[in-house]
Amino acid sequence: MPIYEYQCLACGEKFEFVENINSNPKKKCPKCKRKKLQRLISRGVGVIFKGSGFTRSKQYNIDRRNDMEREVSEKDCSGLTHGWDERRKRK
Repeated sequence: MPIYEYQCLACGEKFEFVENINSNPKKKCPKCKRKKLQRLISRGVGVIFKGSGFTRSKQYNIDRRNDMEREVSEKDCSGLTHGWDERRKRK
């Protein structure tokens, strides 16, 4: 659920509330109890990924490259360049 920021126009206090996106804005200040709360427009926040599954280490890149090189070396790629050599000779 999103966090909404509010400021009381009467006492000037700022508050944050976790609310459902479909809920109506709050109106009553929890500090001075007056109905002068105003929802503030917040800046966007960056996404922070935590945990081992979100970053690729240098070792991951090395392992991935080695896997790709091994996969290519195991395939018979002799027929792939034949057409290219033929076209090159004709020019």
